[in-house]
Order: sequence, then C-alpha cells, then structure tokens
Amino acid sequence: MPSAEVLALAGDGPATADAASPTLPTPRWETDTRTLWYGEQLLHRYERHPAQVQTRLLDLFQDAKWPEVVPVPADLHARLSNGVKNLNHTLNRHGPSPIRFRRNGNGRSARWERVGNGGQ
Repeated sequence: MPSAEVLALAGDGPATADAASPTLPTPRWETDTRTLWYGEQLLHRYERHPAQVQTRLLDLFQDAKWPEVVPVPADLHARLSNGVKNLNHTLNRHGPSPIRFRRNGNGRSARWERVGNGGQ
C-alpha cells in the first residue's frame, strides 16, 4: 500500500485530515444580484454600470466553480487586459481586496488569486 505522502503527491486528496489548517474562502458571484462575495465579505455590488467584460469574467469563474485559471472565449481576448484592470480597480475602490485577477501571458485565460493573507 502506498504511503500517505505518496497518496498526497498523487493528488488523491489529503492523506490525513489536518484540523488545524483553516479552509480559505472561495469567491462567489451571484449573477441575479450582481454581487461578488469572498466568504461572508461583500466585495462589490454592480448597480449602475453594465461592466460587461467584468461580469462575464465573473460568470466564467462561477460557472467553473472557481478554479485558479479559466479559459476566456475568443470574443473577450482583445478586451481581457482592460477588463481585468477595471475589475481589480473596482474591487480595491473601498480598500484593499483579499483577491485579485490577472490575465495570463497568452491573453487567452484569466486567473484569480488571494492577496496577502486572503481574508484569514
């Protein structure tokens, strides 16, 4: 039988439960209310402006259950850089956000990441 270390490295999940390790929040995009949450923290509610690229990016992440990276449809490639920049600006408008978004170097995918302690 493989050791716990081998199982953990194989990606079969944690070999042992570590109760001391806190579960970090995952973002949650609620399309119907146009609100972005990080755990229980409301990050932003889109009320006035359509922000079509920003909300489409959030839709992509939410539909994929928030993986680290999502592919971006071809019709967004040209607008991805500005969309990510504007999304980060929006999230930091009222103080530092616990998450940020980035455009991958190829311009065909986007990523999200925790900033600092990620809301711990």
